[in-house]
Amino acid sequence: MIDKNNSDKCIGDWSDNMRAIPREFLKFALFTVGNRKERTGSFKSQELFRQNSGDGNETIINVSGEELRQDDLDVYLEILHVYRKIPVGELFTFKRQDLIKSLGWRNESKYRTKLAECVERLCGTQVSGQIVRFDKETGVSTQYNFDCRLISEKIIKTTTEQGAIKSKKQWSVVIPHSMKLLFDKNGYARIDIKHRQALGNNVLAKFLHAYLCSNKYDARFMPTAEEIMQLTNSAYQDVRRFKARSLKDALAVINSADIGYQVCMNESTGKLSKESSKLITKK
Repeated sequence: MIDKNNSDKCIGDWSDNMRAIPREFLKFALFTVGNRKERTGSFKSQELFRQNSGDGNETIINVSGEELRQDDLDVYLEILHVYRKIPVGELFTFKRQDLIKSLGWRNESKYRTKLAECVERLCGTQVSGQIVRFDKETGVSTQYNFDCRLISEKIIKTTTEQGAIKSKKQWSVVIPHSMKLLFDKNGYARIDIKHRQALGNNVLAKFLHAYLCSNKYDARFMPTAEEIMQLTNSAYQDVRRFKARSLKDALAVINSADIGYQVCMNESTGKLSKESSKLITKK
């Protein structure tokens, strides 16, 4: 657990089987699914999402950098997880092989390269804007203005003993102070890592699972098939084809995994609907 002396300086505290990330990063599709071979993106800041809460407050997220996908989210979740006990702004050092192991990847050249590329993209991603959160207990809305990189600093130290073939790499990263604000008042989604891993390589299923985790406390904002198609920047332009060829398979993967609930498209509302597996079993 977090040292009590540093608890007010750390981004948060959650159990070992969970991973966590600011809820808005999932709801507004900072991490997409990658429907094209070449990644899109821009190093000029562009508006990712804008939402008016109806009381004059707006949530706005701008982003610059290369397109982030579910493999980047996997890596970022692990980095935030190991960093959660470290005061933000401090350098944290870990072994590359340990991170690869926690990701469930094989410690071979292909995945070492993949890890380096993901970290590079996370370091190159600048997020800014304002987030409005409503506290049901106090009835108070709080606006958070932020501007930071997902990872503000990284150092890779490579050591090779004389005559040795293999090198050892030590990684050091810094999570920026702004991230502490975005984790404030439980303003983050918790993802059961075993559930996410059970979805395999179906990136749309992983996207939907993470999205549902971000909406855990408010089912009113379940998306429609068309909204999912737009959020994921799908290569399909026709929602019927998207539902038949992508969404159907993703829902089947989620529903075949033992994650405690089933997901379907609600015919009356046109939105995703989630129901406990226990209730379905009883029926």
